[in-house]
Amino acid sequence: MIHIIRSGPGDTSILSRKARILVKELGWSISSHPDPGARLNYALPYLDGRNDLKGLPFAAYFTHREDCIAAKVAIWEERARKAILRITSAQQYYEDLASYGATAKITPPLDREKFQPIKTRKSPGNKVGVAGFVYQGGRKGETLLKEAIAKTGGEFDYQAAGKGWPIPAKLLPYDRLQEFYQGIDILLCTALIEGIPYPPLEALACGKKIVIPAGVGLLDELPDIPGIERYEAGNVNKMIEALTRARETKADPEELREATARFTDEAWAEGHAKAFAEIEDMVQQTGKARRRNKRQDRGIYVVAYGAAARRCARALIRSINQFMPETQVAVASDKPLPEADVHVNHESPGVGARNTKLAAYELAPQEWKQVIYLDADTELTESIEHLFYCLEAGWEMVFTKDINSRDTVPYLKRNKDAADYNETRELVGADDEIALAGGVWAFRRGPGSKRYQATWQAEWGSGKYRDQPSMLRAYYKTKVRAIVLGSEWNSFTNNRHENRAEIIRHHSGGTARTRTRTPREFELTVVNTSPKPIERAGLLFMPNSPVLIDATSDRFKEIKACEFLEIIN
Repeated sequence: MIHIIRSGPGDTSILSRKARILVKELGWSISSHPDPGARLNYALPYLDGRNDLKGLPFAAYFTHREDCIAAKVAIWEERARKAILRITSAQQYYEDLASYGATAKITPPLDREKFQPIKTRKSPGNKVGVAGFVYQGGRKGETLLKEAIAKTGGEFDYQAAGKGWPIPAKLLPYDRLQEFYQGIDILLCTALIEGIPYPPLEALACGKKIVIPAGVGLLDELPDIPGIERYEAGNVNKMIEALTRARETKADPEELREATARFTDEAWAEGHAKAFAEIEDMVQQTGKARRRNKRQDRGIYVVAYGAAARRCARALIRSINQFMPETQVAVASDKPLPEADVHVNHESPGVGARNTKLAAYELAPQEWKQVIYLDADTELTESIEHLFYCLEAGWEMVFTKDINSRDTVPYLKRNKDAADYNETRELVGADDEIALAGGVWAFRRGPGSKRYQATWQAEWGSGKYRDQPSMLRAYYKTKVRAIVLGSEWNSFTNNRHENRAEIIRHHSGGTARTRTRTPREFELTVVNTSPKPIERAGLLFMPNSPVLIDATSDRFKEIKACEFLEIIN
């Protein structure tokens, strides 16, 4: 999946709206940060996420190049050089970007249902509007407006929407922006540097005449028809002449509106689908290169059978890629998981997939001399390099103890496996022995760890309820050289308050329910009942669009707490 990086993904800015169209039409994901597990991250625009990508391959949307600000030009060039795909909407930037590699020019979207002509009272034709937000640097050409007002006196009635203009401006919410265009006669664009810009397109869609600078954004690509007047960018006298021509020109509102017909959500989405499809081979080669750059002599082994476990494994892999990007991940599953570096095919997983789990010595890549096993419903909060360090220091196995409040042998007893517990208690001979946890452990290949895991498999058998009692018996019977780490290395979310830290987060009940319940029994459909997008628990909820979420997630409470997010099943 493609993941969009967009700061403020739920706001009403034009870039966020454009990003959400891709989420809706193409099913891509979106957040304010990169997703290390995504097939490709897409910075929209190129400035977003640049400090967080940390070597991840990415594509980027290049809006406009501010030649008046050297620091931004440097970022533009650096991003263009590193991106594997560059996207722009203006021909004036296409050739420059294409010199760096794969580049696509994609038609931007315009909400033509929102911006429409309406019947208004007859006007003298001199209402001139400017729209947008003025930033430092002068690229919006606000000084041109100030000069034009001084030179034309009362010849034109100047109005403004947005912020920062040299005249009073209406700061309209986006859902009322069309009212501004519908109330003017001519939209004036004073910009010197732009990516599109949108006010002329929005005004045209409302059937209004526009006066636009030459060589700015994609404005040169608009047709030459009555009602579209052009002038030399930055030349106030030429701009005033163009305003005068526009006032005197009779234009057909429907013809002006038709000039925006190609700017659709579908064109925007289809252009992206095509552009990303064309670099698919490059993305795959980049992925293979990343795998080649990972260490080949060690890795992390995960078992994930079933939809719920595979979802958990994807989240785990994202955290591994974030905190240990040089580490390979092998996933044993009923079918390959695209995010994994290695697929392990094992058709007899057994109860709770324990046959596959306990066979880690045989099933994990044999070239790995050091292997960490992690349950699929775990997640890293930082690097776990320390486990590899323990193995390098000479320990044959690394274990973690059970949660602090139940970390001794008596707590291994369950009604379903009383005989298994009794056998363990008799062998251990004491109640105060530490109980080992089965969700996180590691081994260094050698006779000791091989003998231990073979013994563990034999002690467990083929259908027992849990593997912890047999895990402890194997430890006593083989006397493997092992170190036991604290429960912060296997911190269950239901008991996190007991731990001094949470290095490996273990989501309580994350995949266990798949043994007794179908995935749909703990998936809920949530609908955003508000008119605006809402971001909660790392998910973006679009208005009236149902989202299937995992009710077992520890972040589900964030969703339940939002009054506008309604659970419908």
